[in-house]
Order: sequence, then C-alpha cells, then structure tokens
Amino acid sequence: MPCFHAAAPLLAATACSPVPTIGLSARAHWQLDSFFGYQFLNGCNPYVIRQCKTRPQPGRHSRDGPAIPPSMHLSAGEMERGTIFLADYEILEGVPANSVNGRPQHLAAPLCLLYRNQQGELLPIAIQLKQTPGPHNPVFLPSDSEADWLLAKIWVRNSDFQCHQLVSHYLKTHMLGEAYCVATLRHLPGAHRYTRFVEGLLQFFYPSDRAVQQDSELQSWITDLYHHAFLGLQQTGIPQSFQNRAELVKFVTMVIFSCSAQHAAVNFSQLDFDLWMPNCPASLRQPPSSKGSRTSRTSCITSLKSTPPALCCSPWPCCPSPPATISRWGFTGPPSQRRPSESDLEFQADLRNLGSEIDDRNAGLELPYRYLRPDLIENSVSI
Repeated sequence: MPCFHAAAPLLAATACSPVPTIGLSARAHWQLDSFFGYQFLNGCNPYVIRQCKTRPQPGRHSRDGPAIPPSMHLSAGEMERGTIFLADYEILEGVPANSVNGRPQHLAAPLCLLYRNQQGELLPIAIQLKQTPGPHNPVFLPSDSEADWLLAKIWVRNSDFQCHQLVSHYLKTHMLGEAYCVATLRHLPGAHRYTRFVEGLLQFFYPSDRAVQQDSELQSWITDLYHHAFLGLQQTGIPQSFQNRAELVKFVTMVIFSCSAQHAAVNFSQLDFDLWMPNCPASLRQPPSSKGSRTSRTSCITSLKSTPPALCCSPWPCCPSPPATISRWGFTGPPSQRRPSESDLEFQADLRNLGSEIDDRNAGLELPYRYLRPDLIENSVSI
C-alpha cells in the first residue's frame, strides 16, 4: 500500500546494522495474508493460536471464533481435518489503554480465524476486533476493501504485540525466572543438588521418591514458589510439594526450558519481526472500526502516524545487551560440585545433534527458524 512508503525510514532509524534478512522480509511482505499467518507459528508469539474444533455460530459470542456471517462457508470436514485455527486475544478485553503526550491510545481484543490451505499456508479468513458480536462489531473478511482488511490485520498484530511482551515474554520467562531465583536464594544452599542441573542427573542425586519427600530444603523451595509466585492458585498446575522424583523432574525441566529455550524463542525473534513497525505496532491512535467498509488509506496511516511509543519500543529488542551468562549449557563451579562427566558429555552430544537437525531443516526453508538452535540459546533471561 503506497501510504506506508513514508514509514520506510523507520527501518533505518530503529535498526542496528546489519538489518536481519527476516526483518527485510517482514518489511517487504507484512501486508500479505500468507506472511500474517506465518507469524502465528514462526514469529515472536507462537502461543496464542489454537485448533478450532467446532464451527463458529453466526450472531452470538463464541469461544470458538468470530461470529462469522452465514455467507461464509466452513464445512464440518474442514474442522475434522484440523485446518481451521483461532487466535483469541480475550485477555485484552476491558484493559484500559494508555495516553501518550495527552493523546489516548486504543486497544482491541480481537478474534482471528485462520485456514491452513493445501500448500501449508496459514491464511486469515475472518477477523472480529471485539469479543462480543453486534451491529457495531463487524467481521472483516479478505473480500473487504484492501484498506479495511489491512487495518483489521494491523489491529490483530497490535494485540499480539501486547500479549507477547506482557505475557509470553515478560511474565512467562522474565518474571518466572525471577520467582525461581528468589525462591532458590531463600531456601536452597549453593551446594544443593538442585543447583547441579540437568534432569537426567536427578536420579543420581535422588535415588528414590522418599529422598525427594525428605529433602526439607527442596520442599520449602516449591512451597515458597506456590504461595508467593503463583499466589496459591491451584489452577496454575504448580505443585505445593514434591511427592516423587517424576514430579521433580517435570518441574525442573519446565524451569530450565522457561528460562532458556522459551525465552530465546520469544526474545531474539523480536529483531526479525518487530523491527518493521507497521508489522507489529506497539500503539495505535485510532479506535477499532465499528462499521465495515469505512476505512481509507489515510485512516490506516493515521492510526500509525506520529507514533513515539512505537519508536520507543522498536530499538530495544533490536540491540539486546550482551549476555550476562558465563557459558551456554556448560557447568561452572568448584570441582567438588561437578556432576558426573559422562552425563554431561551425553547431554552436550544430544544438543549438537539437535543443532545439526535444525540446520538441515532450515536449509530447505525460505525463512529459517534459528531461535531454538542450542548454540544460540543463553542459559539465562538476563539479556
């Protein structure tokens, strides 16, 4: 769309050098439905999309998707084949937007229905910008005007930015990492067997379920996390205590994954997908459209125009601070605390094999996915 040519200097203004290949691709293809859908699985926030099991019913609120018009045909066979997906941003419903320089900004809580075609592309087929259907909450379709459809997708990308930064990135990696760290400092001494890492080694240090149950320091650690980090909420799935070795192994694996691989996926991908601001706007100046077919090219650019919040958010993911970690997936500490070298070497070999498999897969992809290569994953969220 020509109206976005004026935004081109943003790429140079916010980018570190050199601009990443995927960042250039985002600038070139961000308006395409195929690239829009691609980001739900390969972008910064692959945690929102879910498979749709039943057909959304027109005219009523549905957790299965937008209240799509009767003219839009979705067969039961498509549902059975698992080709229909939903991205639901219900968590943003009712959240007040901020004001910037005295000007109110706006948020939406959209539902986006997507279809996986025979070529494997994930394409948006319906977007509803508010949760409850009604006369002032139209469903936008690819058959709408170019400007209407593009602005609806921009709203989804804006909502995805909010959920990614606040939930997937900040809450589920940084804040969880902080909680684990504080509880560890409170209850586990530096030489505690937990701090010696790696799930497979827990069997070495805990020969039985009884050994887990009788470790008072370990039990105090998980109790502290349950009550202070997760507020004693059973629905979080966090245990109040460890009754056996399997529970400990599962939890420790989750901690390690959240603070390493998951953080790498949601953090380092920002440089590629968030650098071109129109692809992932941090703030929008106009409210969501309450009537269909009323958007113009001018309306699109006005929603993004004069966006200091977007510019403030763009540079910081582009030039992350140097890693504060000592080594990637290595073990440091005095010799008396070293874990069995055989298990360590086996683990390192597994990571090298995984890296080779990822490289082989990426060799056949137009846009490689490198964020989960073991040699690129830091063992901390302090980035």
